[in-house]
Amino acid sequence: MERIFDPATQIFLNLIVNLQKGTIQMPNKKLKEEHQIYINKWKNNAETFDAQKCYSWMAQKISTNQKKLILDIGCGDGTGLQALLSENDKLKIIAIDENIDCLKETQRKFSSQGFGTELIERCDLIYDNKYHGYNFKSIDKLPEQQITLIHSDLLSDPYIEPYLNSIGKFDAITIWLIGTHTERRHCMNIFPLNITSDAQYRLSVQNKAYELADEILIAGGILQIVDRGQAPNTELLKDDIINAHKDQASVTTLEVFDLDYMIYNEPINKSSVQMKTSVGGVFSEHNLSELAMTSILARK
Repeated sequence: MERIFDPATQIFLNLIVNLQKGTIQMPNKKLKEEHQIYINKWKNNAETFDAQKCYSWMAQKISTNQKKLILDIGCGDGTGLQALLSENDKLKIIAIDENIDCLKETQRKFSSQGFGTELIERCDLIYDNKYHGYNFKSIDKLPEQQITLIHSDLLSDPYIEPYLNSIGKFDAITIWLIGTHTERRHCMNIFPLNITSDAQYRLSVQNKAYELADEILIAGGILQIVDRGQAPNTELLKDDIINAHKDQASVTTLEVFDLDYMIYNEPINKSSVQMKTSVGGVFSEHNLSELAMTSILARK
């Protein structure tokens, strides 16, 4: 019977075969370049959003004063985590991101401010022509610092969910403005998901976040998802978003109970991560004259 390996293991096996054949490819520098491009652009976004108090608004929506332990999915440059800590400087935060440069920028930011911060790097990169893959290693230590940053991919890391379960129950999970770099489509770990667009990627991560929240949140714990796009300024638009999230939550015990939005302006600087709209339900791709950060809350 043919043995089936996980994607990262299969990449390693291919790598060994290529080494034996003498046909091994040089590491593709494109991934490293795109990681750096993304964080440089996102810092422009974060500065613009922070100036408009967007992150502060997001943090206030989940009442962090009553929270102790938060998981953040996709930390960006750390500006969102700053907003959480501004609401409650006693919070303990675990943050994960696939982009190692985002994690390093976040570590630099908080270390310079005197916060106890640890970055856990535990991924070997494997290359096969223009494609890349991650070989994730198990995590053998519990968080010791106030802010723990973990190099991980929520969609394909087999160790991250058991690890988070080992820490204990979380009070909240935040997934704000999730996005990614252009090389993500060349990651072999997520090939089985057949992700072909940014909208599909965002939906896949959010779906996984709902499932994870069902596992690791305390009873009454909160999952908060924030997206940017067309302002849901009619009941029809609000219902469209709520119903979409209720569908995502339908495979879990979570209950979607709140939608709120904040009008904002996109960065003028073209060197930023541009918003890519996805049209569905009653949304119109031509009605983007008023943009909003839209917060959805779901409770376990």
